[in-house]
Amino acid sequence: MSGEIARVTLRVTQAFEQLQVPYAIVGSLASALHGVMRATLDVDIVADMTLAHLPPLVEALSAEFYTDDEMMREALE
Repeated sequence: MSGEIARVTLRVTQAFEQLQVPYAIVGSLASALHGVMRATLDVDIVADMTLAHLPPLVEALSAEFYTDDEMMREALE
């Protein structure tokens, strides 16, 4: 697993944990961690977010990452 992939995954999941947002890591990263390699190595995270989680999540991540709160709001709605 790439160091950058691990760093980003940990940073995002830490934000979810601080906000008590239930989440699951799925897809190729999860598969690779279980010993089944796939052609792609990306991170898929499924999160049970509400609109109330959006402002603190944007605040937690916007210093390190580009966050489009309008797009995130539309996706949640």
